[in-house]
Formats: sequence, C-alpha cells, structure tokens
Amino acid sequence: MDNESEDSIMSTSSIEAEQEIMAVTITTQTTKPPVS
Repeated sequence: MDNESEDSIMSTSSIEAEQEIMAVTITTQTTKPPVS
C-alpha cells in the first residue's frame, strides 16, 4: 500500500513538473519574439 501511494505521488509530481515546464516554454516563446 505504501509503495502504491509513493508511486501515485511521484506520477503526479512528474505530470505537474512537465506542465510547469510547458507553461514556462510557452510563456517564453510568446514573450520573446523569435529572432530570425
């Protein structure tokens, strides 16, 4: 039971981390105009 709980927490943390990274990436792309 403990292992399952830890796995669930890890999975949730990973998903939240990915979403946070994506949000930062999108914000950076929209804030800074692409240099061509």
